[in-house]
Amino acid sequence: MNYLTLKSMIQSLIQWYTCPCCNYDSINEKNIDIVGAAGNTVNIDMKCPSCAKHYMARMEVVGVDLSDNSKFALENIQNLQVWANAVKQALEKIRNQHTPGKTGESQESIQDSEIVDLCRNLRNTKLSAEDLFKN
Repeated sequence: MNYLTLKSMIQSLIQWYTCPCCNYDSINEKNIDIVGAAGNTVNIDMKCPSCAKHYMARMEVVGVDLSDNSKFALENIQNLQVWANAVKQALEKIRNQHTPGKTGESQESIQDSEIVDLCRNLRNTKLSAEDLFKN
């Protein structure tokens, strides 16, 4: 894969990235690691600067000949549009699953720091987790 193609993929990722967990939408190159590249495929690790969650993406370059106005070129354009819409819908579905209120249900997530704080508080008060759930 050539440098310009890879650079274009990274710029596209920076432009369109939104964290599925916290909806933060301002990622930059220092939050992106290229884990591997082979042929036309690149595996990328992204770290959200806001919530520090990691996400993996597999990006692939597919060459399509659109150089003439033949029926084949027009079919390729239509297929690309259908594919792009399908990807967009899939990404929206994933985003809605991780966004509270989007699906009609409130989805509160427990942060790691809250679990650690609870553990410390239980040790300090000599309570156990079992005591919290007794009637």
